[in-house]
Amino acid sequence: MNLIEKFVYLLGWLRIFISPFSAGAIGGFLYWRNNPDSKTSMFIGAGIALVGMIIGIVWAEFVRRKSNTIDFISKVDASPDLDDLDKKQ
Repeated sequence: MNLIEKFVYLLGWLRIFISPFSAGAIGGFLYWRNNPDSKTSMFIGAGIALVGMIIGIVWAEFVRRKSNTIDFISKVDASPDLDDLDKKQ
């Protein structure tokens, strides 16, 4: 596997990872934002972000080992309902 292929697979892995991580980071920030004076809320918010990061890593690695990241991204981004749109008109 050459360098460009590795880079493309890395981009696919990052696309899979970023979704749960960003949800966890936003959720953790919103939790902390409700009570910013409490140190407990800061740790709970960081914990929520950490859980999102762990879920993202586990999911991306599962997809990478099961098939590969590019096949998964292709299936997710495909829109078969729009494939025949030109033929119907």
